Amino acid sequence: GVTLSADNVMLLDWYSDALPSGAFTNVADVNGHPLLYPMSAKEPILQRDIGVVGAGIGLAGKIPEGMRGVAIRSNEIIGVAGFLYPGSRVDLLMTFTPPGAPLPVTETVLQNVEVLTAGQTIEPDPQGKPQTVNVVTLLLSPENSQKLQLASAQGNIQFVLRSGADQKEIADLRPTRLD
Repeated sequence: GVTLSADNVMLLDWYSDALPSGAFTNVADVNGHPLLYPMSAKEPILQRDIGVVGAGIGLAGKIPEGMRGVAIRSNEIIGVAGFLYPGSRVDLLMTFTPPGAPLPVTETVLQNVEVLTAGQTIEPDPQGKPQTVNVVTLLLSPENSQKLQLASAQGNIQFVLRSGADQKEIADLRPTRLD
């Protein structure tokens, strides 16, 4: 959570072919950026390790400009049996009964949404152990934030876990009902 400055950053010599991708080579390039993750001494600072200047520390520093962190209630079932971790990708389904309809309907509200936090955890468990959480924070555009708020007020929300390799969105998903 510290804001980096010349006082807590130093340059070290590295072989150019051993320098990790995204590593900074100039102290001025990281000056004023908040550090998002704990680091060890002499560890290279990578682009993924720092937030935007002025973005703040903790979770706020992980939210890109123009996006929002939106919290939604979860439980063991909604939270995919505890297997939602920061960095996971999910679809969100809403089940509701339309006015005058005899049966409920399930509809995909959002697709390929990034999980920012699971509970108060902003980093995945190193062993991948499941954990039941009461709240999940998602990274959404302002428009999708409104869509999620409306959907959660109108029906029950369910997370559907995606493969990390599956980034495709399906264009013509129609609501499903049990007839």
